[in-house]
This record gives sequence, C-alpha cells and structure tokens, in this order.
Amino acid sequence: MKIRKAIIEDIPKMVELTMQLRKIENSFSDRVACGKKTREFFVEVFKKHIFDKDHFYFVAEDKEVVGLAFGWRENIFPVYKNEYVGYVADVIVKEKYRGRGIGKKLVSALENEFKKIGLKETQLLVLKDNKRAHEVWKEMGYNDLYIEMRKDL
Repeated sequence: MKIRKAIIEDIPKMVELTMQLRKIENSFSDRVACGKKTREFFVEVFKKHIFDKDHFYFVAEDKEVVGLAFGWRENIFPVYKNEYVGYVADVIVKEKYRGRGIGKKLVSALENEFKKIGLKETQLLVLKDNKRAHEVWKEMGYNDLYIEMRKDL
C-alpha cells in the first residue's frame, strides 16, 4: 500500500471516493447532499485546488486508488491561540480495504504536511450520529471541542 500526493489524473477516483463518503454521511443526516451538483462541486474543487500550496490531497494506492484524505490550512481568526489550523476535510477508504490502518496513514500524511508549514493543531467535523468515526478520531488523538447545532427554518 502506497500513500502519495494526489495528481490530476486521480481526480475521477477522488470524486468517486468523496461521493461514497457523502452517501455514508447522508445515511446519518439527510442534510448531506450526494447528488449531481455535489459531484460537480467536487470535480471543480479538486481541479482548482490540487496544486494550491495551502491544500493537501493524499491517496492510498494498491494498483488503484483505494483511499483519499484531503485538507487545507484554514484561518480560524486571530481570537484563538493559533490563527491557523490544518483542517481535515475528508478521509475515506474503500470498504474492502478498511480496518488495515490506511485511513490513519492518510491522516498522518496530512498532519505531516500541516506540521511542515508550521501549523500547531488540526480540526475536523464528524457527524454526531457517526459513532464509529467519532471513536476512530478519538483513538487518533482528536478531542471534542464544539458542538455544531442547526435548526430548520
């Protein structure tokens, strides 16, 4: 299993993996969109940012792309101790490859890039009903900080 930086040719597989994650998240919350507009959005985002110095895309490869992690340097305003954090946006591994530590390796690659650019902390969001993902993030050293709340109008 090889973890490497993503290249432009990986975008179709990256989009497929991202859409798999959206479908999983949609099973926890119907607020998560996973249709044609979502797919088009990710195609454009990946094309726009894959070479951006503040965005980081890693894939796990085993003859084909089987996992993805991406994130970016995010400004969290100067009222926090650290003005910037490494934001972990998405991590997904194809189902038949799960349980092998691939996701953790992908996250480690992201965290190493964040450290290289001087960041001191990372942050992410996890759906409250996705208990397994919450457990995995806690096992990797992440702690609860906020509870994001929403209300339908």
